[in-house]
Amino acid sequence: MRRRLAMAIIGLAALLGAGAASAQVKIQVYTPNIAPKAVRNAPKPVMQVVPPSVAMRQALAINPKAKALGVKLKGPLYIVKLKDGNKVTQVRVNARTGLVAP
Repeated sequence: MRRRLAMAIIGLAALLGAGAASAQVKIQVYTPNIAPKAVRNAPKPVMQVVPPSVAMRQALAINPKAKALGVKLKGPLYIVKLKDGNKVTQVRVNARTGLVAP
C-alpha cells in the first residue's frame, strides 16, 4: 500500500512539475553592442552630391582672380583650395546644393 501511494505521489509531482516548467517564459537579454544581422547588412543611405566641378565653379565665382588648387569632399561639404597671388584660401561648398557655405 505504501509503495502504491509513493508511486502515485511521485507521478502526481512529475505531472505538476512538468506543467510548471512548460509555463516558464524565456527572457531575452538586450545587448546594445550586437546589432541584428539585418541591421548590420542594411545598405547605407546614399547622399546625392553635385560633381566636384560644380563646387569648383561656385568657389571661383566668389573669387574669379584665383586659381583652383584642389577639391576634396569632407562629409556634407566640398573644401575647395584657391590661390590668389601668395594667399591660399579654403572655400566650403555644400555638396548637396552646390551653394557656397558661410
